[in-house]
Amino acid sequence: MKDMKRKYDGSKEWFKFSRRIRYNKYVKHVLLERQDYKCVFSGQQLDTINSFIFHIDYDCICTNSREIKVPAPTRKRPDKKRALADCEHCDSPEKCFSKLLVVHKDYKNHQKHLRSSIDESMPHNAMRKTDYSKEKQAPAASTRGAMDITNFYDMMKRHNYSTNWFRFSSTLKRSEYMKQVLLDTVEAIRKKYGQTVTLSAMQKYLETGKIRIYDRKNLVSRDVPFDDLLREASRNVCMAAIDRTNQIYPLMEYDYLIITGGTGAAWENMIRERLKGMETLRI
Repeated sequence: MKDMKRKYDGSKEWFKFSRRIRYNKYVKHVLLERQDYKCVFSGQQLDTINSFIFHIDYDCICTNSREIKVPAPTRKRPDKKRALADCEHCDSPEKCFSKLLVVHKDYKNHQKHLRSSIDESMPHNAMRKTDYSKEKQAPAASTRGAMDITNFYDMMKRHNYSTNWFRFSSTLKRSEYMKQVLLDTVEAIRKKYGQTVTLSAMQKYLETGKIRIYDRKNLVSRDVPFDDLLREASRNVCMAAIDRTNQIYPLMEYDYLIITGGTGAAWENMIRERLKGMETLRI
């Protein structure tokens, strides 16, 4: 770390990457999703509370000039705020993300040991999208509950650090997609018919494909289909999901895209249509 500080002359850009990025909730969310919420050293389940952002190395600077302010209160300065890079709207986040992992907090006091284990056991620049042979893999240094380096490599391959395969369904929790589709459909129903529908009631309506519209003033009720509103909401969320996926994982860098899961099955045609212009990507 000291060598990198000298290399970049302790610049603000280096400081934002080496010190401030660990406080960025968006970055942690992206890394957790990439790792399937699993610690690469112990295999423990991770969440936003029991994990921290771990630097594989510090040879990087933040080139994003946009910043956000987040609360960082202290006893003497309860209104203090910390300036962070706006990583969510960065044009090239991968150069920073490729040097970061999320690790269980049990390892927080052993970061130096873990980093030296990676440096000694992994080939140079192993985090980049390059295929390394098993002959180059060596056991990690002894750490209680740690994975051996072979499993570490397998994890990296599953999450696109050393392979050109990309799994679409891993970018977000699928439940978040479907919940947003239902929320957008409920809002569309309210705007078109003036009818308020709860999410819990939507389950029943999904079975019939119709909602009951009731005019209290004129005492009129009727069942109307809402499949067109549901399709439109699903399409909008799908397009937003593809755009977000491309922001986190630039699709131009991959050769294959694998569509999996129930959400992937529901959106397959839309995904293929949206990405039909990418001749270098096989779906």
